[in-house]
Amino acid sequence: MKRIISLLAFAVISIAGASAQNNYCAVAGTYHDAEGKIAISDPKTTLQVQLTVTQEQTIVGPYAKYAQKFLGVRPALVERTSYNVTNAIIALAPEQATALPADGSTSKAETYLGSLDEFAKITPDRLSSSMISVEDAAQQAAQMIFSIRKHRMELITGEAGENVFGGGLKDALDALVLTSDALLADYGQVFVNSNKKNKEIAFALSNNQSEKLTGGFYPYFYLGNSSVAPAYQNKPVPMKSTQWWGFQPPFMKRLRDSRDIEGDKRVATNLGDGPYGASGENITWCNKYIGDQSGAIAIEDCDIPYYRTALGIMMAAELAYYKKEYTKALGYLNVIAKRAYGKDNYYTDAAPSAVLKAIENEYFLEFPAEGVIWWALIRLDTIWDYNSYLKQQKASNPNILLWPISNSARNKNYKLVQTEGWN
Repeated sequence: MKRIISLLAFAVISIAGASAQNNYCAVAGTYHDAEGKIAISDPKTTLQVQLTVTQEQTIVGPYAKYAQKFLGVRPALVERTSYNVTNAIIALAPEQATALPADGSTSKAETYLGSLDEFAKITPDRLSSSMISVEDAAQQAAQMIFSIRKHRMELITGEAGENVFGGGLKDALDALVLTSDALLADYGQVFVNSNKKNKEIAFALSNNQSEKLTGGFYPYFYLGNSSVAPAYQNKPVPMKSTQWWGFQPPFMKRLRDSRDIEGDKRVATNLGDGPYGASGENITWCNKYIGDQSGAIAIEDCDIPYYRTALGIMMAAELAYYKKEYTKALGYLNVIAKRAYGKDNYYTDAAPSAVLKAIENEYFLEFPAEGVIWWALIRLDTIWDYNSYLKQQKASNPNILLWPISNSARNKNYKLVQTEGWN
């Protein structure tokens, strides 16, 4: 629990100088006044000091000592209160100002608790009349947490609990504007440096030269000097030291076919492609994240979008598919397709297999290098079609896509059991 308190106080100190506002410097010590008499001066300047103090109060909950045993986390086990000065402002006060008491009117408190004085009461299980120990109750709570994690997709979509748990899904989707009005007309403008914080970006990692914030994964797509003809270095090929990452030929074929056959306007942003090599050969790169190219080396100052409206629309299509609302899924897909191909009702086949293939295709074409496609293929259960190693391992380990639990974690918490299929 944190409390943020603003304290306003005045300090009076003796200094030789005076206010810079009237350019008057007061005399300190003895001096002769206008009548020639000896006088003593003790000038004072009043400063106004405003402090922001953060009070952090830790209240230990009833399950705290069991958290490590059942969940493998280390909570605070001792109640404590700490204070930190997080901001201070000092300004010259008016000459007539006097010392004032602290002003508590700007104090505010932020807390995760319902009460600032005690931990929230534990709600008893109304379905059971038997009394259980706190440790057994903690174990049941931990099992519930793990169950929620395991069944989170069913809970979100309303497929679990007779649609009770997913009851808010419709309201959540209704709150989103899942139409073409929520998208920029030009796909490429979503990612350019001059159009940061555009309406399609929901959350992005900020990069800014003036704030000395630069970097990210995307420079691994840039090329080195020896690979690019001088005339094309940073014009248009982004330059760095060495290109470490590139798209595989099957994926580039998908992008080029979508561009050349379907008229996909997104490809120019996703795939840099041309005879710009040092010897005139064709070279490729991801053209989506391009920093400042005014110098010899591109500066990594473009933002990295994590969530944007198009992803919300695609996930709405995906959820509709899971709920077997295939025509509705096509409606969402066609919002994405309209911008890409310039056609209304680009997808028309509402057969389940056709809708699944369309969702998969649009994830590939809409989100290259955005960290989205891998997880989408796992959810769609089509990752096996693109990763032969995983497909081979699946035969002996059905849980190949789940994380194993390390030996050290299991040694610390004997309640943990290794994920089935992992040694």
